[in-house]
Amino acid sequence: MHGRLTPDHFPDSAVPAQRKLYDFCGGKDLTWAFIEAVADVCTPDDAPAQRQKIERVRPLWEAAQANPTPVGQEARGTGRELIEAKDRVIAAYQQIDRLRQAQADSDQARVRAEHLVTLLLSMLGQLFTKIGDLTQDRNRLLAELGPGAAALTAVEDRLREAKGHRASTQEALRRAEYERDEALRVADEARRVARRLQDELDRLRAGGNGPDDTLAAASEEPDGFDTAGIPAAPDPDEMFLDDYAAALRKAQTVLDTGSDALQAAEEQIAEASADLPPNPGNVIRGTMLSRTTPNNPLTSEESEFEDRYRAYLTQRHGELTIFGMDFGDRRHARWSLDQSYVSLEVTNAAPGPVDQVERVEQALAGRQRTVVMGDAGSGKTTLLQWLAINAARGSLPSLLEHLNGNVPFVLPLRSLVSSSSFPRPEGLLAAVGCPLAGAQPEGWARRVFENGRALVLVDGVDEIAPEQRPLAQRWLEDTLAAYPRGCYVVTTRSSAVPLHWLDGVGFRHLVLRPMSALDVESSIALWHVAARAEADEHERQALVSLERSVLDAVRQEQNLAALATTPLLCSMICALNRDRRGVLPREVMSLYEAALSMLLVRRDVERRIDAVEGIRIAQRESVQLLQTLAYWLLRNNRSETSAETAARLLQPALVAMPALSGRGDPRQVLQHLLIRSGLLREPAFGRLEFIHRAFQDYLGARAAVEAADFGLLGSSATQEQWENVIRMAIGHARPRERAELLSALVSRGDHEEPHREQLHRLAFSCLKYATELDPGVLELVRQRAPDRDR
Repeated sequence: MHGRLTPDHFPDSAVPAQRKLYDFCGGKDLTWAFIEAVADVCTPDDAPAQRQKIERVRPLWEAAQANPTPVGQEARGTGRELIEAKDRVIAAYQQIDRLRQAQADSDQARVRAEHLVTLLLSMLGQLFTKIGDLTQDRNRLLAELGPGAAALTAVEDRLREAKGHRASTQEALRRAEYERDEALRVADEARRVARRLQDELDRLRAGGNGPDDTLAAASEEPDGFDTAGIPAAPDPDEMFLDDYAAALRKAQTVLDTGSDALQAAEEQIAEASADLPPNPGNVIRGTMLSRTTPNNPLTSEESEFEDRYRAYLTQRHGELTIFGMDFGDRRHARWSLDQSYVSLEVTNAAPGPVDQVERVEQALAGRQRTVVMGDAGSGKTTLLQWLAINAARGSLPSLLEHLNGNVPFVLPLRSLVSSSSFPRPEGLLAAVGCPLAGAQPEGWARRVFENGRALVLVDGVDEIAPEQRPLAQRWLEDTLAAYPRGCYVVTTRSSAVPLHWLDGVGFRHLVLRPMSALDVESSIALWHVAARAEADEHERQALVSLERSVLDAVRQEQNLAALATTPLLCSMICALNRDRRGVLPREVMSLYEAALSMLLVRRDVERRIDAVEGIRIAQRESVQLLQTLAYWLLRNNRSETSAETAARLLQPALVAMPALSGRGDPRQVLQHLLIRSGLLREPAFGRLEFIHRAFQDYLGARAAVEAADFGLLGSSATQEQWENVIRMAIGHARPRERAELLSALVSRGDHEEPHREQLHRLAFSCLKYATELDPGVLELVRQRAPDRDR
């Protein structure tokens, strides 16, 4: 209504403020001019209707003016409360607008500071190189010319100047890191206060008071942030000390600008918070203490515990299972992460005009909050393990030096959701089954988070049920609001969450790229290094030849090269090449089938390992039992379960398998599968999971096809955790079943517009799993495929 009123409606030729209109509507200071204005805007271009409305209202107005009727105290109180509620609504909306601006300013300051941290780290590295060169020149001139030589004096002057720049750069780096942390804290505080204001608005509007529109409290990270004021890092081949000094002055100017913006944003937040009721206390705000402040030293008890905890982390996460190693001897099942880690490439999750491709270590440099997305087996968990052990022992490379000495918390989300609620810092070690949980000093974990020393590594958002993911997001946001100074890295499959899932709390979203040809060759080489380490002399010689053969196969065979896109698949190819003495499968389903055969039976048979646990189970029977577990996990949106539940699930399957009659009870059979199959492992005591989700998907898909559960597969196609299962079900199915399932996916996509692109893309991605397909269905799927997938 306010937008439709004009100055002509009022005697003073001025449209009242919106707040005044609320007063009029509530009966406060109502004027006849406003009544006529309402009639005009409600019935425009209809003079008879306007006159009719006015004639009906005029007697009431005149009677009220001539003889006002006093109203009861209750009515007057209700009117005042209504007006006050409207005032509070208007004020809350205005405050939310200011908070949004404060958050945007803080996010810009954070982006600027993160850029500066990366830049200053690069500048500092170049300066160290220059200092080293000058030191060598000084020593050479001192030896050749002796003290007092003019050339020596000039070099010494430049060396002193360079060391002075080093101290200034280190101070600027500390300022940039502090400003980055402050910007995160201020933006989080703006979000927190805005959320409380929005809750207050919702409470008021529940009574029908206030405008109908809702303002969002969150703001996105600024796109295309202008970094023109930030200098580029000097080239070490052309760097002169005066250029370096100019670059450093510019960096310090940018820091001063950011500090001013943060101070203004904090003032806005303080103003918005002033009239709010006291915080109910469900979130504990973290204190802003530097991790290096002498006012907050570790106690001797905390220092001793951290040494034990770091040693535990290095041992627990310093090894990983390399697929295809000798599972007959558990000593050879795990290998040093240092020997096996391959640095992978990432790009921004949000599409842009040009994809910026960089190594993951470069992308993480200077960042405090990152989401790493990737497909199954792409190396997400291995990346977190590598960060954990190197941060624990202070051996991260220079780009990630800011994380050295941090205290890592490796947190598989599937372990955290098994409890009734997400734990606070002091409960994290117990939640993930760390045996040192009971030994941690009281309040230690909380102080680690408060002081910004926590490296929080959250693994596997995709491994919890979709309905649990909003709870996990809220837990992360609350933790960030309470403890903003730590470093947080979260991993997930790309399809499990939106591309901007945590943008609102300052996360950068990265996607792991398929391995490049160079990365594939590096992965193959590292696999064979590990394999030779556990082999005898004869086998080591054979492995040299096998390494050359698998490299030649990947380079020459297009189908095989297309498979070798993740560390998991590279390991599978290497293992099968070794197992089959150079004869490799050439398509995905054959690769998994051969891997199962190798793990379940052939390795034990060929090494004469027989009935170690007193039980002998054939490959077909083992697959049937593992399918039972995989399909149950799949249908229940789980990636792990208790050993007790797994044994109970095997009971009916064993009853239905006469060949296993008398071979052992379900617990014994389960123990055999855990030890001998190489497909199950214990992430924590009493818990079981498949060594990789891809094997769970393969076996679960096989069980679904054998049970003819094609309706379930079709209805689950829009759930991201089922996509890989459906692809493999296409591979397992017979031609008629395959055609029917693909036709159902296409048809559902045709009729469900919100899921159309997702379903058509899924159907098209299934084609490489279909060894035989009706030509009509093939053409149907290809016609519906999005252009970029063809």
